[in-house]
Amino acid sequence: KSYCDGRFGNWKNATYHTCDNPKQTCAIRLSNRRADVAVDNLLGDCVALAKHDKRCSNIITVRSNQETTARLDCYCYRKDVSCCKTCNYLPSNSWNVIRI
Repeated sequence: KSYCDGRFGNWKNATYHTCDNPKQTCAIRLSNRRADVAVDNLLGDCVALAKHDKRCSNIITVRSNQETTARLDCYCYRKDVSCCKTCNYLPSNSWNVIRI
């Protein structure tokens, strides 16, 4: 279980980014949206949303939603921000990194 360094701008290792702003996030939350309400996803939804979003790389991170375990919170690692270089895997109790 792991996640990519730099999610929410919380960088642990500066080797993997060149962002001037230490709070620059290199993750985008992926969700189906209907009427301004975020609806959490199934794994297939996360993959489809990441493939459709031009800002996303081929790396997503997912975890079971705290309220609805059948659904996932998911994020993609950004490729549209040049200072976000590669995903540096950090250990996690709840997140998983998936290459798509």
